[in-house]
Amino acid sequence: MNQQRWNKIEDIIDTAMRIDHSESRKLYIKKACKNNDVLFQEVSSLLAAIQKAEESNFMEDQ
Repeated sequence: MNQQRWNKIEDIIDTAMRIDHSESRKLYIKKACKNNDVLFQEVSSLLAAIQKAEESNFMEDQ
């Protein structure tokens, strides 16, 4: 993954994490990914992993 793509993914995730309502978040991600299904899946997958880590208090176990 090149740096430009990673920066785009980071920007989308940073903004998406500030949106509380899950449907609004999903709509934002779809719009930000501009109908790029691969990008949408990458962002969604990373966001889900971040949320799962936060819910399980991943860093507190360290």
